[in-house]
Amino acid sequence: MSLAAKERARELLMQSAPDNHSGRYVSPEETLRHLEETDRHIALGKEHLARQREIINELDREGHDTFAAKQWLKTFLETQAAHEENRRVIANRLP
Repeated sequence: MSLAAKERARELLMQSAPDNHSGRYVSPEETLRHLEETDRHIALGKEHLARQREIINELDREGHDTFAAKQWLKTFLETQAAHEENRRVIANRLP
């Protein structure tokens, strides 16, 4: 998220937003920090997905069993989807 976007979000978020998980209220700054952290998780997840696909291709090229590697890929995809949904929830706290 660019600095301008962060500043704009801070301007728009005049009051605290509820945290749907804990039921407590979080400050605009904390909401933005959660959003930035989630963006980092998503970026790292994309790297993991790309690497796991490389591993599967390598194993396949060399004639090895890919079952376990594909199971890991499935888990990584599910985790990535959870991070993306979490980002959507956090972003919806912003006006």
